[in-house]
Amino acid sequence: MNGSFIFWFLVVNIASSTSRGVSLFVINLYAIHLGANAAELGLIRGLTGFGILLSVLPVGCLVDHFGAKRFYLLGELGGALLTVSLLFTVHPAELILRSAIMGISMAFRFTALQAMFLGEMSRIGSHKAGWYRGSTLLGAVFLGPLLGGYLVRCSSYQTIFLVTSACMLLSAIPAMLHFHERRQERPKVLRIPTSERLAGFWRQLREIMGNRTMLHATIAEGLSSACYATFSVFVLALAMDRFKLPAHMAGNVVSAGGAAFIAMVMFGGILLRTGNYLPRLLGCFGGVIAGLLLLASATSTFCLLAGTMVLCLSLGLLTLVTFTLVSRVEGQKGRVVGVYATSTSLGHTVVPILGGVVGKLFGPQTVFLSLVPVFLLFGVGMYLTDHYQEVLDE
Repeated sequence: MNGSFIFWFLVVNIASSTSRGVSLFVINLYAIHLGANAAELGLIRGLTGFGILLSVLPVGCLVDHFGAKRFYLLGELGGALLTVSLLFTVHPAELILRSAIMGISMAFRFTALQAMFLGEMSRIGSHKAGWYRGSTLLGAVFLGPLLGGYLVRCSSYQTIFLVTSACMLLSAIPAMLHFHERRQERPKVLRIPTSERLAGFWRQLREIMGNRTMLHATIAEGLSSACYATFSVFVLALAMDRFKLPAHMAGNVVSAGGAAFIAMVMFGGILLRTGNYLPRLLGCFGGVIAGLLLLASATSTFCLLAGTMVLCLSLGLLTLVTFTLVSRVEGQKGRVVGVYATSTSLGHTVVPILGGVVGKLFGPQTVFLSLVPVFLLFGVGMYLTDHYQEVLDE
C-alpha cells in the first residue's frame, strides 16, 4: 500500500508541478515580451506569493476537516481556468492581477498534497522526507523551465497556455483514481460555538509556533523560498540582459539550478546526522551567501553558472533540513503545513517585490547582493537566541 501511494503521489506531483513550472516560467518570458520592467517582474512573482499568503492558512484548516483530495482537485481546476485566461492578456498589469489569483489556486494544490504526504510520513519513513519537495521541484524548477524554454522556441504563447492548462487537468485524473481519504484523518466537526472553535484554532497555532524548532524551520524556509523565487526571476533578466543569452538558454540556467536543488533535496539526507540542527541551518546560510556573492559579481557565463550551482545546492540542503524538522512537529498536519507555508508565501511575496524595486534602480545583479545582509541578520539572530536559551536552561 505504501509503495503504491508513493508511486502515484510522485506521478501526480511531478506532472502537476511541471505544468505549474511551465506556466510560471512562460509567464515571466511573456511579461518580458510585453515590455515589463524589473519592478513589474517582481510584482508578478510577488503577488503570486501574496495570493498564496492570503489563502494557505485557511486552506490548511479546511483540509483537516474536509480532506486533501478535493482541495487538490479544486486547485487544478482553478489553475487550468486561470491559465486559459492568460490568452486574453495584452499588458503586464493584467499579468500582475492574474498572478495574485493564480496564487490562490496554487495554495489549494500544494497545501493539499503536502498535508497528504506529511500524514503518511509515519508509514513511509522520515528518510523519505525530501521526496515530496524533491518531486515538486523536479517539475517546477527543472522540467518546467526546460520544457517551457523548448516550447517558447517552437510554439506561440497562446498555444503554450492551452497545452499547459490541459496538462493540469490531466494530472488530476490519477489523483481521482488512486488517492483515497482515510476517515480517521478527518477530525469530527463538533457542534460548538464559533467563538470557542476560533479560540481553539488560535490556541493550536500558538502551540505550534511556540515550538522553537518549528519557529526556526519556518523562518529558514521562508528565507529559502524567497531567495529561490527571486533567483528564478532575476537570473533570467541577468542572463538575457547582461550576458545576452537567448530565452531557451536562460531557461537552461534556471533548469541547471533546479537540478542541483533537486539532487540535494532528494539525496542529501546522508549529510543530515543526529544532533543539534542549528549548525546545519547556519552552514546552509553560509553556502547561500557564497552563491549570492558569486551571482552579484558574475562577469561571465561560467561565473553565472557557478553562482547558480552553489546557491541552489545550499538552498536545497536548507529546504531538506527545514522539511525534516517540520515533519516531526506534533499537531494536525493541515495546520502545521499552513503555518509552514505561510512563511514560504510571505517570502515569495515581499522579497521579489522589493527585489524588483532594487533591480529597476540598480540593476539585476544588485538584487542578489541585497539578499546577503538578510541571511546574515537572521543567522546571527538564530545563533544568539539559541545561545541565550541554553544559558536560561542552565
